[in-house]
Amino acid sequence: IDAHAAALDVEAPLADRARRFLLTRATWIHPATRDAEAATARLMLLAAAGLLLLACSNVANLLLSAGARRHREVAVRSALGAPRRRLVRQLLVENAVLTFGAFGVAVLLAEPAARRLSEYFARPSVWGTNVPRWIELDPRVVLFAAGAALVSGMATSLVPALRLYGRDIAGVLRGGAGATAGPVRVGLARYLGLQDGLVALQLALSVVLIFVASLVVRTLATASSVDLGFSTRGTLASYVSTSSMGVATEDRHAFFGSLIERLEDLEWIEAATVSENAPLSPHPRLALTADAAGEAPPVATSVSRVWPGYFELLELELRAGRALERTDTAYAPDVVVVNEALGRAVFGTADAVGSTLFTPAADSGDVRAYEVVGVVRDTHLTSVLDAVEPAAYFSLLQHYSAPGNGLVVRVSGPPAAQVDRLERALRDVDPRIAIVNILPYEDVIDGFLYVQRMNAELFALVAAFGMGLAGAGLFSVVALSVAGRRREIGVRMAVGAAPPEIVGLVLARVALPLAAGTIGGAAVSWVVAGPVKSLLWNTSAADPVALVSGASIVAAAVAAAVAVPVHRALGVDPAATLKSE
Repeated sequence: IDAHAAALDVEAPLADRARRFLLTRATWIHPATRDAEAATARLMLLAAAGLLLLACSNVANLLLSAGARRHREVAVRSALGAPRRRLVRQLLVENAVLTFGAFGVAVLLAEPAARRLSEYFARPSVWGTNVPRWIELDPRVVLFAAGAALVSGMATSLVPALRLYGRDIAGVLRGGAGATAGPVRVGLARYLGLQDGLVALQLALSVVLIFVASLVVRTLATASSVDLGFSTRGTLASYVSTSSMGVATEDRHAFFGSLIERLEDLEWIEAATVSENAPLSPHPRLALTADAAGEAPPVATSVSRVWPGYFELLELELRAGRALERTDTAYAPDVVVVNEALGRAVFGTADAVGSTLFTPAADSGDVRAYEVVGVVRDTHLTSVLDAVEPAAYFSLLQHYSAPGNGLVVRVSGPPAAQVDRLERALRDVDPRIAIVNILPYEDVIDGFLYVQRMNAELFALVAAFGMGLAGAGLFSVVALSVAGRRREIGVRMAVGAAPPEIVGLVLARVALPLAAGTIGGAAVSWVVAGPVKSLLWNTSAADPVALVSGASIVAAAVAAAVAVPVHRALGVDPAATLKSE
């Protein structure tokens, strides 16, 4: 590879540096997207850890609730002489079965999840070959996950087990609850109780996950609504080459002109054009200046050599002057169309029609002058997410044509349905023509947003799971509270308590953990806002739409979790309650 690079440097030397090829394994992350994908991986690992912690707290809460029904069973076994260690071990084994059952389900779900992730990286590219990357279940990852499941499962069940088997045996057998022999609770748990503290923890983690998910979804929405500056309505993009056809250099213009005419003769094709550098493809850069003597500072400019009709097909708005025409050939004066950004950068005004741009010729280094005949609006040239930059459009008919060019076709009907027809039409022109993919331009745009789309889907999924777990934990606590206070609720209703008073009584049970979880989640969200910025694009970490959306989701989930227990409380029959007493 070094030898090939040296040979290319001799044949076509670069102006400022020698060529250097980067050789990497095909399965490695591409250097151009390494930072973005690494940031996603780090935050997803943290989100997964948060979801695991949330699940553990939820299971612990359920075990505490279930343990309330096993106090007498444990007391009887202890009274008959069963050692405490054996009883604790029994509960740990029961929970281990649950843990590894869940782990088995997770492994089964991991395979389709890995395939889904691989789909993001297997996106096709119009402008070159994209090496597919597969995400597979590595044995080391499975082993690590098994260890994490074992540790988290045992840790989750240990506290409920000790709490269950730490009761006063005599008190339980006499019918009382007994006293807890476990350690003294401190901090927030001292005021909320263990179950309430777990509910607060679940809600706090859910708030953080919802906050992050809202921001990345907002980023995707922002990126998807970018005004590209040109229209992709009904368009197909491809890259075609004559390299295998033996077309001479001087005949390439004639070939591509004939190709465009053949395609436009088809009734289902409205227009067609070619360019060496189509929109949203890599563009070379030239240093352009308004001073032939080189005294004015040059402006780095993205350049594109386009066929007449290029601006019309893409509906790229002409702000001043004229577009490139078929008369702009090698026998006519050199002309160029610039965007507004280049006009402002070089001439100090967007309307640069009639001005002259200078650039060194590619082969001799002599200065070459171009008359600015038109000004078009600014567009995103190389990427949906890149900022608008100075751009110049030269006539392809005035320059050497490379063997291959980007092809853009506007079709009638859905573009995706015309892909095969376009390939057949190209083969009808010449079966030897090389075709590198044919895609709707909308798919080309989506290819630039795959990181944002992946982030939105993954974090939304994690946040939904997290909010569901937190809602289940909250539901269990409120439902148990209502079940344990049915007599009190019945008596209150019998003496005239109104429904709003009963609702307030039920909600008062979870008011403190809800407040603690919400405040704690908001505080942690403020802390993680910094790292989350690496996932955002043109979106503030304090984006009001994302914050309001996240808060609405949390409020709706909390309302749904307490709705059923509140309904049960309002359905208590006072007469039946008093009769049972």
